[in-house]
Amino acid sequence: MVAFGDAAVPVLKLWTESVSSRCPLRTLRARRADESALAVLHCWLAEARVGWRLMLAGSEVDVLVARSEVVAYGAVEAEIRIYVTSTDRKRVYCPQCRTVTEAVCVTGQRVACEGCGGSLRVDTHVSRRHGAYLGVCD
Repeated sequence: MVAFGDAAVPVLKLWTESVSSRCPLRTLRARRADESALAVLHCWLAEARVGWRLMLAGSEVDVLVARSEVVAYGAVEAEIRIYVTSTDRKRVYCPQCRTVTEAVCVTGQRVACEGCGGSLRVDTHVSRRHGAYLGVCD
């Protein structure tokens, strides 16, 4: 079970209280889904066995990043449960230069790509592979 940010801590607490004491349990509290948090998830995945589950709570940005990372590493959808605490920040994928830009925005809004500087309209489509919303160059 992973909590990204302070807003996810109460969710983590509820989840841990609902698990039987007979079940092995690991928890992680991290500010963001950064390299060190993802490294911990990689270690957990390397040791995963049948029946393993991952629960991610936090901002949409962090949950999407962690989810895409663990799926790329070999986890399957049925093993992952998510809880989003906020949606104000979004990761936006630029199809032009393949850069992912993080911004405070809503779908339909325009953001400047950090890679090529192009103007991207934030689409409602979320790429699970990239853990980001699709940016549309129109």
